[in-house]
Amino acid sequence: MPILAGVEMWKINKIKRIFSDSLYQNSIYLMLTYIFGTGSGFFFWIIAAKLYSSDQIGLAVAIISCMSFISMFSRFGFDVGIIRYLPNTYDKNQMINSCLTITSVVSVLFCILFLAGLNILSPKLIFLRDNISYMILFILFTVATSISFIQSSVFIALKRSKYSLIQILFATPRIIILPLIIMYGLFGMYLAYGIGILAASIIGINSISKIHKTYKFKPSFKKDILKEIFNYSFKNYVSMIFEGIPTYILPLLIVNILGTQQNAYFYIAWCFSSLIQAIPQSTATSLLAEGSNKDSTRKDSIAAIKFIYSLLFPVIVVVFLFGKYILLIFGGEYSENSFNLLKILSVASIPFTLNIIYISIKRIERHIEPVIYMYSFLGIFSIVFSILLVKWLGLNGIGVSWLLVNSILAIIVRKDIFQFLGLTRQTYMDIQNHA
Repeated sequence: MPILAGVEMWKINKIKRIFSDSLYQNSIYLMLTYIFGTGSGFFFWIIAAKLYSSDQIGLAVAIISCMSFISMFSRFGFDVGIIRYLPNTYDKNQMINSCLTITSVVSVLFCILFLAGLNILSPKLIFLRDNISYMILFILFTVATSISFIQSSVFIALKRSKYSLIQILFATPRIIILPLIIMYGLFGMYLAYGIGILAASIIGINSISKIHKTYKFKPSFKKDILKEIFNYSFKNYVSMIFEGIPTYILPLLIVNILGTQQNAYFYIAWCFSSLIQAIPQSTATSLLAEGSNKDSTRKDSIAAIKFIYSLLFPVIVVVFLFGKYILLIFGGEYSENSFNLLKILSVASIPFTLNIIYISIKRIERHIEPVIYMYSFLGIFSIVFSILLVKWLGLNGIGVSWLLVNSILAIIVRKDIFQFLGLTRQTYMDIQNHA
């Protein structure tokens, strides 16, 4: 009995230690943010799948992907730069407001350019330009998306990631709104989705004021503040453009090659895999924040790898055993057409973990060139291989491409990351086995 009591006490102390450590604490909040964000998205698309045709959903997915892609271009990498530089800057208010101002203005300009070029970029979405209501909402929701990313980075930089979770929770009313405006068809679906994003950006401004008492939002352009962050941010911006290529280009690629119905099946599998990737991504982001606030990158990196694999492997097992049944909540056609792709994408999260940790380490060290090389390889070749494989393997070709490219990258960076962490290959395997 004393031995059992000692074991229980050890477990309790370990849990307490995890929740008191800022690396784990912020990782958990960020995971919950991903889970609630993607989870509310699942419920949104579950309801949409019951109320709308797969063709309408495929078009809505394409619109949202374009909106997200423009948002990524508009941020200039400030969302990463803020995490790295905000903790130590002398004027936090000016850095936050300058980044928000530039991002908002550029978002509007890029939206206008995109709408003007729809004839070439995506003729199937030409109605966005022909309908004034769609046009206004597209610009408004894209700006709100860009702002929300910057706000979330502020929370992470200040090690208050719980406010990112709060921000996401305020986006969930879109689930309630969706069935109430079904009479508007595709427009209603997009309106419900965008209202959630708009609500999140508004609550984000209020949350920053709570964390940083002197903060007040106002348009600003502080040149010396931006000079400090811009070079680092712009290099990350280049890398993030390549990082976003699979997420934002693949839906358009599938629409044009396989059709809108297959795009709907792809999107559901991709969303589920995003939940799995939230484990390494959120932990790696927390690692970046920790490394920007203190000098213990090696120790924190090893802890991050252990933490990721201890959560990742059980999740992959659940996907293989129960994924097909979970997908039934979207309907039998989604379970039948999305499951194999989801399995491949879940396995790809294993090499993806090593890649994302390596990227965070390089960002902490301010060595961004390797990050650019990695994301350019990932973005370009995941699309190239997808084009080659999708006609042969269908949607599964997308998963095989993603797994292949991540595995190649993991092999390339493995030696470098092991040297940095002071690990041998056997030690790394021991970490995985321990997890």
